[in-house]
Amino acid sequence: MTRRDPRATTRYALMGEIIDFLKAYGACDLEYICTEMDLSSRNFRAARYSLAGRLAMEDRNVTIPRPVSGEGYLYKLASTFRSGDIETDSEPGLLAAVTDILTRQATIYVDVEKFIATLPSGKTKKLFRKVQKAQDTTLDRMEDAAIDTGAPISAWAQTVLDRIQ
Repeated sequence: MTRRDPRATTRYALMGEIIDFLKAYGACDLEYICTEMDLSSRNFRAARYSLAGRLAMEDRNVTIPRPVSGEGYLYKLASTFRSGDIETDSEPGLLAAVTDILTRQATIYVDVEKFIATLPSGKTKKLFRKVQKAQDTTLDRMEDAAIDTGAPISAWAQTVLDRIQ
């Protein structure tokens, strides 16, 4: 079995087209992107979250952050290279990386919380509560790291942190 180069796939090319589209038109909602580019939301997400799509964004030094309600669920481009200046960012992209991982961990926490709510009482529910307790500690430590590095904390992550404290 031979491995294909992810940069030679259609998802890589599609992600390049999506990046070009967002550069040309700015922030757009998913429906508008899909209508104008003649693709389904499933194809958009498959390209965005695939290895090839991630490589396409990395090659162009951009990312498409998760859309948030405060901004009307718009997809937009964001720079991945600089998140601060030389004095505040010891490594290019460090503050953005800290913020991103904290937001992702908050999302996982909420997903586990929702999953626990659907489980009947028993050993499985008890196990997932232990996972959630461990995530509480992880989120607390990640918040401390964000504060220590001076990284901004996203509104979503702050909401989850406020809820668990």
